[in-house]
Amino acid sequence: MKINLSTGINSYFPQIKPHKQQLKLQPLNADTVTFGVSRKEKNYETAMTNIPQLPCACCGKIMIPENVFERPIVKNYDISATEILKVLKKYETRMHKVERNVFRRLEKLSKKNPEMNLHDLFNRKRYYHLANTEIKQLKIVSEIEKTDFNISPESQAKLNNALKNTRQIMFVEGKDVLKKRQRIIKEFSSLLEDCPEKEEFQRVLSMIQKLPSSKNDVDSFFVKYSPLDSESLAYKLLESSKASIEHVVPASENGADNSSNYIVMCRKCNNSRSSMPYEEFLVKHPEMIKNSQKYMDRIINYLNKQYIFGMDNYPFIIKKLLEDETNGLIHLDVSKYRMPYKSPDLFIRSNGLYKITKD
Repeated sequence: MKINLSTGINSYFPQIKPHKQQLKLQPLNADTVTFGVSRKEKNYETAMTNIPQLPCACCGKIMIPENVFERPIVKNYDISATEILKVLKKYETRMHKVERNVFRRLEKLSKKNPEMNLHDLFNRKRYYHLANTEIKQLKIVSEIEKTDFNISPESQAKLNNALKNTRQIMFVEGKDVLKKRQRIIKEFSSLLEDCPEKEEFQRVLSMIQKLPSSKNDVDSFFVKYSPLDSESLAYKLLESSKASIEHVVPASENGADNSSNYIVMCRKCNNSRSSMPYEEFLVKHPEMIKNSQKYMDRIINYLNKQYIFGMDNYPFIIKKLLEDETNGLIHLDVSKYRMPYKSPDLFIRSNGLYKITKD
């Protein structure tokens, strides 16, 4: 019997009896203001992203459940930043490094400006953060200009032109122009394609990619999100820690859109991987090898107590899939799973399908 990854696996095991305690899933209220929740009904996908105390399968940080964002975190965002920050305080330990540092700076500023709303407080020192960002940018550009690359005069002329355009984008364009970093990196990426000295221009690209961004730099975070209103800023502090569905086999490669192909990652790690092959991703994120086991341990602990429709045999299926996709770099222990409906040895993947051999 073959199991197609594009269909639910639950129907292939009619002999399975669900646990007595079933997870009751209620549909979302259509009138509810949500933060990016696109699914109209709750199902096993949203059940996975709402498992309490679930660590990210990549970075290992405890994620913020998706249902936190199904309603406004604060009822009225016209109140002072001090009051909004008090509400967000309970999520501080789950925030990633940049967002946590931004949050702490906002807390300090709010003590000096207790009546200011979150948007105004966030912009209180915008030009200070902008100046710091530009200093960091200039340092990287200057480093490239001073480096003696082993390239032809023609390639050097193209590099000089890219550096000239970079200075134009950074320091001449208006202060409120967005996506500057993205355009600069695109400028240098084109050099890697156009010039014959691939190794040297890979060095150049690696250097320019060190430009500060809102993902890794507090000053850049303040600069990028300063135009947002108070409600959007509150969400931005939590967004990267939000639990989200990650397709092990990317959808762009016809990966299944069901639990047979799902793990849960925080939004930051999920965006970082995109459709990158796992062998390449693990070079940049070796911590996933250890943290994916923490993730699975929590999943197993939860499934042993609580039935979720569509996740029968989930630990076994994901164990096999991750082993396949990482060439054995990730090898999960699922021995504590109490519902071994089928032995993991019976699952064989072939051409995007899982075949279960006969006993």
